[in-house]
Amino acid sequence: MAKVITAAQLVGYFQKAVADGWGYVWSLNGELYSRELAEHYHKIQRPTSKHRDPKTYWLKDCAKWIGKMAADCSGGIVGAHRQYNPSYQDQSANTFYSRCIEKGPISTIPEIPGLCVWRDGHIGIYEGNGNVLEFRGTDYGAVRTKLTNRNFTHWGRLRDVEYAEEKPMIFEVTSPYQRGPAYEAMQTALNAAGYDCGKVDGIWGPKSQNALQGLVEAHMPIGVSITVEAGGVTYRGDAVR
Repeated sequence: MAKVITAAQLVGYFQKAVADGWGYVWSLNGELYSRELAEHYHKIQRPTSKHRDPKTYWLKDCAKWIGKMAADCSGGIVGAHRQYNPSYQDQSANTFYSRCIEKGPISTIPEIPGLCVWRDGHIGIYEGNGNVLEFRGTDYGAVRTKLTNRNFTHWGRLRDVEYAEEKPMIFEVTSPYQRGPAYEAMQTALNAAGYDCGKVDGIWGPKSQNALQGLVEAHMPIGVSITVEAGGVTYRGDAVR
């Protein structure tokens, strides 16, 4: 199937939903949750999730979303697609994830906005910089959350989304004693990831280099180019998982 939207368009759709305070309503795909629709679904006792009672869901549980745009977690992705392809097929969170062309444990997520983040029964979109955009649930609506604060288990590259060509990132160390803000930032990141650089001082010594080597050897994402020439150790090339 041809790609129908870009990752930037997908992220932008979710960002607008968060900024405009869209609601979460089971089975909606980015549409107005009108009073008429709520009353109709209540009248026919339209089925909802196993966690909600259709006798109260449509008019009581979702009362604050009446008159607002709304979607459920996978419906947000469907709604983004339907802006450009009105006949795009409705899919569940688990179906979207099962059809991903690349996926992995959440601990290995690349820094690529527009990837999906998933756990069984729920899905969101990775915004970048550790943030997730998601239709979190009936009580929350569309929100921005921190990936580290949520319980997503896997990431995926969505099948029908075109991701921008990624440029390799190069971090180069040519002396054990180079210094500056870039090296301070790298020390901070390595310490946070559990690779001990010692004191964060922006001075790239042997301890910082060893920490970087450990990260590279363990699990730097595919496509990240690293050059390290320090302390008698030279590493140059693409990291692999």
